[in-house]
Order: sequence, then C-alpha cells, then structure tokens
Amino acid sequence: MNKIIFLSFIFAFVFPVVAQDCTLHGCFVQQNVSLCCFTTRRAAAQHAEYREQPNVDLLHDLLVASASEVQAELPSVIRGRNLTLDNLERYFTLSHATVMTQKPARRSNNATLKAKNASSVVGIDPGTIINIAKDLWDIIEANKPVVNVNVDYATATPAAAKDWTQLENWEQMLWPGFDLTFQNYYGMDLCSFKWSFIWAYHGDFNHTGQYITSATTSLVDAHAAPFFELDVTGSSGPPFNAGTAENPIAEISLTASAQCKGIVSNDKTQVVVNIRGDGGHQCVGGCQFGPKSANKM
Repeated sequence: MNKIIFLSFIFAFVFPVVAQDCTLHGCFVQQNVSLCCFTTRRAAAQHAEYREQPNVDLLHDLLVASASEVQAELPSVIRGRNLTLDNLERYFTLSHATVMTQKPARRSNNATLKAKNASSVVGIDPGTIINIAKDLWDIIEANKPVVNVNVDYATATPAAAKDWTQLENWEQMLWPGFDLTFQNYYGMDLCSFKWSFIWAYHGDFNHTGQYITSATTSLVDAHAAPFFELDVTGSSGPPFNAGTAENPIAEISLTASAQCKGIVSNDKTQVVVNIRGDGGHQCVGGCQFGPKSANKM
C-alpha cells in the first residue's frame, strides 16, 4: 500500500496534470495545442505546420477538424455551414479602416507641472526649439500595451534646456475620443484602438515663449480578434518656432500609426495632429470628425 502511494506521488511530481485550454483562444491564439482541440490526430499534427506558416487553406482544414466547443466560438459568418474557404477569405480580408473623434480637446484636471529653479538657468536660446525626449515609441506590440507615458513622449522646448522642469507655468491638455477600427468584408471590427493625445503647454522661460512637453498618446482601449495582431506606434515630427524670435510659440506634430495583421491581408493607417505651445491644435491627417469635435489652431 505504501509503495503504491509512493509511486503515485512520484508520478504526479514527474508528470504533473496540465490544465488543457480547449477554447478557440487556447487552440489557435496561445497555440497550446492538445488533442482536445481537434477530432483527429492528423489535425493536431497539421497545426505545427500552420504555426510555421499560417495560411487560410490550412486554417480551414484545421477549423473543420476542430472540436465542437472550438467551432461554437467562431463568428456566425464562418460557423457551421458557413465554414467555407470562400467565407474564411472574406472574413480575413481587411476592407477599410475608420478613425473617428467626437470630443474636443480640453485642459486636463491633472496637477500643474512644476518647474525646478527655472530662473537660475542660463544659456537658453528661447527662439531655437528642439525635442529633448523621444521621436518614436511603441504603444501596442503584438496585441500587448507597452507604452509608458512617463518616458514615451516628445517635447518642443528651447535649445540648451536639458529638462522641461527648467521652464515654468505649465498647463496640461487632453484631446480624447480618438477611435480607430479595422473592418473586414462583413463589416466586423477585427482590430480597434482607442486613445487620447495629451501634452503640457504654455511653459515659459523667464516669462518668454510658450513651449510643449510630455506630448504623447495615451492608450484607452485596444482589441484584436482571434487570428489578428495589432501593432501601434507613436511618433513626433521635428519641432519648430511658429511664433517669432522675441515671442516663440512651439509647434510639433504627433502621429499614431496602427497596423492590423491577419493571415490573408494587412492594413495600416495613421492619424497626425499638430499641437502648439499656446494650446492650439489641429488634425492634419486621418481624422473623420464628429459634430462636436474641436480642430482649432
């Protein structure tokens, strides 16, 4: 009896029971394949080939041979009698992307940014404006949020200023309501990305100039349907002086670029906005505005 208990303990330790995820996500997204995913051993073996080189023909064969629990999670347009090769190709063909914004930009309720010993800084040229932070950053990588607004941002500050805290009188701006969706032949949303543009403006040096810092994209929500991958990056253009040498006004562009990738087609689009140190802002590419949205420069 003791020998049986001992052997059972050894077996459980060496061969632990692993929970099987026999869902559509587990079988095809996480790709933790087990025989519970499919009705035949041949299909389970084919899955290794699909992982190496995904294609719609092989996926069709795998879905046809998948367990009923897996098939039940498929969208109705490719489930049951609709699970045909033609319908799969239509489902995976991205037809268009839409970007909407219906909310005006407004001053943020966040605490005002504080300067540190601004009056003691010397050697700053107020009329020459540069970016002392980043000009490119990842927002979503392979469906996973990776942006950190504390470090992933751009500035439009005077040359020789090593830090935005050398300027003062900052105010913060929030431009919410940006909503990007990628749709297929059936009008279904396959990838979506919601975000806000945020930045600090009105920073000055000894009461001269209106500059920008912490200009970035703030992620609100993102989603990718099974079998699709969403990648989003943020970037900034070169800052410049939109004012005069005596009264500089910083201006810089921000871009949110998104790509939805599937096994039949990929699609990408981008939204570009210009923002200014005096609070002016304007979408210059990719926006479809609702009736209440702002576009002020």
